[in-house]
Amino acid sequence: MKRVLARVAAAAVAVAAATLAALLACGCGTGKPAAVHYSIKQGGVVIGTESVSVSRDAQSSLYTSIVRRSYLEYDTSYYQRFRLSADLRRIEEYQGNRRWNGVTFPIYLQPVAAAGQTGAYPTQYDYLQNNLQTFQYLPGQSFPLDFLPVEPHSAGTFQALLDEMLSAAGTKPVAAMVPSRDTVLRQAVFTRRGAGRGSLDLGGFGVFDVAYEEKTGVIDELADKSSGLSFERDGGGRLSSRPYAPTTRQVREVRVPTLDKLQLAGAFYVPTGKPPYRVAVLVGGEGPQDRTGLGMLSQLADRLADSGIAVLVCDKRGVRPSQGDFGKYTLQTAVEDLNSELDYLILRSDIDTDHIYVVGYDGGGVVATACASANPYVSACVFMATPTVRLFPELARHKVEEAAAAGQIDAADVKFIQAQIDGLVQIVDTFNSDLVDVLGHQMFLGWMRGYMDHEQLAAAAALDVPVLVMQGAADTTVTPDQAASLMATLQARGRGGQELAMFKGLDHQFGPRVGEAEAKPYRAHPAVAQEVLDRLAGWLKGR
Repeated sequence: MKRVLARVAAAAVAVAAATLAALLACGCGTGKPAAVHYSIKQGGVVIGTESVSVSRDAQSSLYTSIVRRSYLEYDTSYYQRFRLSADLRRIEEYQGNRRWNGVTFPIYLQPVAAAGQTGAYPTQYDYLQNNLQTFQYLPGQSFPLDFLPVEPHSAGTFQALLDEMLSAAGTKPVAAMVPSRDTVLRQAVFTRRGAGRGSLDLGGFGVFDVAYEEKTGVIDELADKSSGLSFERDGGGRLSSRPYAPTTRQVREVRVPTLDKLQLAGAFYVPTGKPPYRVAVLVGGEGPQDRTGLGMLSQLADRLADSGIAVLVCDKRGVRPSQGDFGKYTLQTAVEDLNSELDYLILRSDIDTDHIYVVGYDGGGVVATACASANPYVSACVFMATPTVRLFPELARHKVEEAAAAGQIDAADVKFIQAQIDGLVQIVDTFNSDLVDVLGHQMFLGWMRGYMDHEQLAAAAALDVPVLVMQGAADTTVTPDQAASLMATLQARGRGGQELAMFKGLDHQFGPRVGEAEAKPYRAHPAVAQEVLDRLAGWLKGR
């Protein structure tokens, strides 16, 4: 397989009796598994928990892990369930997913028999990672080496790796794959440091110090010094983060009817002063964002309400309690939902309908542009870190290049992933339907199709309202040159009213980049710089 980056030697298959003896030496009996609980810490701060169960018999070992990381993306959980062959060196089935805001992003890895294959083990696997808005699929991938699934965020997957190494007395490296990342095989090496201690080097993902029960092989502690991430068995830690709490005097729960007769749940921030109120509608970035926008939108809403501007911000469709299916979310759907929010405001008796603003962050700025270029009730727009290239495939390609520049992937990875993007483009161009069957699963093409058809600069040229472009000068996700392109397009309208606010030293999140354990609110989005909040509020008040 061309993508195999680490070449490791394959060990001979042990006989069943010897394998079972090795398993029992690790304390692995049959029967109902007992769960092992871990506190996940970063820099000593509890950022999550994990529950791990292992069940074994003479034929296979079943590993189940549930990770809850409330701060990375609020209330995010990871689930892995995989069965290994009796000798712990082959995946017989794998199911994993990431769940964020009630929306599930699944990963499938299933063995298939190759043509003319002989022997007990499959040599090919079908791989499918469904990110809902796009996906990666690799049918019939050849894996000539034994390999194990390992996730750096999961002690449970490291338990399987440690079990395999201990059963072989730690005398050989093991091929490992990180399913949530890609299908590259990496060389994992175990080095014993003494009784019940050692280190696990997961090629390219860090070196993890491990302490384990010598008799049973159960991991007691796992720590990655480079990231400060650690897993402590029965650590007794608890999560202390809570959702971002608005600081304004009044925030009212609302329900917004959509064109297709669903309801979007949202928050209406009542400002200081008397009605009718000027009002801003906030639109968050990509993914199943709720009304907080990982804490960022809540900060914007607080500041605007304090300055006398009402704010409406909704959970995206499919993000509970909003109705709908996020798995079939498209640019057109997003624009229609934003129009529904504007219709809701227009019908309220406490709104100044001559002063309705739309503020879009990241991909939300694309949605805001498409809406405002056709909706006559929008009187001004703010675009924060808004891309001017198409989110697919151009921005997807940019992220690959960014990862390569940061040393996260090498040239072979870049070539392969770019080929995958080319393949997705070809699929969208080939099929008229938005649903296509991939490896027995229904994949949705509508998101990619919508963004391939959308020209952001053309939509911006059609705007007939004042526009504020806000950009972090240190943003590597949506680079400053894209803000310059947007400004050039707006200036070419010949109507004036556009301004550029460039913020020195600020990145894509309009705040300093910090770690998961330090960032507030939501431990994902840092505090938005005060100068950004003040410029936003001041510009809208001046409308």
